[in-house]
Amino acid sequence: MKKYYVYTHSDMSGRVFYVGKGTGNRAWTKRNGKAWKNKYGVEIVFDGLTEEEALDAEAVLIDSYGIENLANRKKESVSDKTASLEWYKIYQYSKDLIWLKENIDKINYKDKFIKEQIEIIEFSDSLRKQIQLLNS
Repeated sequence: MKKYYVYTHSDMSGRVFYVGKGTGNRAWTKRNGKAWKNKYGVEIVFDGLTEEEALDAEAVLIDSYGIENLANRKKESVSDKTASLEWYKIYQYSKDLIWLKENIDKINYKDKFIKEQIEIIEFSDSLRKQIQLLNS
């Protein structure tokens, strides 16, 4: 049954500090710990997954953001498990998009049009499109 989702928690500046999987209202359940003392945002990145798909997607995002940058306890990573080629492609794609999102202001483009096009990339929407392709 495809009732699982994968979500992120981010601080008010938009920096993702936690990646999780869940069902029901898990993403909105208050956690203990320093990372959750202040206001934070919740984003459902993938929805309508089996538990196995959710575990794979969670591992992809944890690897993409880097466990060292998250409040997550140690989780299996994509490299720790035998992930399918499709998930590995999403992992590579998401790493590139995260880097681009974090470094867009540092990139010096002479062509204003190119910079404007890059700035409109929506990280989560791009990943959602990739997972929808896998599920179809």
